[in-house]
Amino acid sequence: MSAVVDMPGAAHLVLADGVVHLDPEPAVLEAMLEGWALQQRTRFLRESTIHPRIALVRRLARFTNEYPWQWEPAEVEAFFDDLRTRRPGKPLAVSTARNYQNDLRL
Repeated sequence: MSAVVDMPGAAHLVLADGVVHLDPEPAVLEAMLEGWALQQRTRFLRESTIHPRIALVRRLARFTNEYPWQWEPAEVEAFFDDLRTRRPGKPLAVSTARNYQNDLRL
């Protein structure tokens, strides 16, 4: 028998009961990001850390036109290649790319 645990960021705490979404994927994405932000806050991370992480996930979702649970390594590689080559003469710093990759791994 499994019990529902009210851990910060748990989906059942974020999604509304009894609501049927006509397009559930955007609602799930928003709930996922809201839950992730809550988990980070409970770890005493600052909003200045949380907001860029959420924004990065949204950027990658816009770039791939897919939801995070649909991403494959090829989409992520294409995203970083685009970031690397987007501004000729001003390449993306390796440290920035690694930080982005670490944030996405979370």
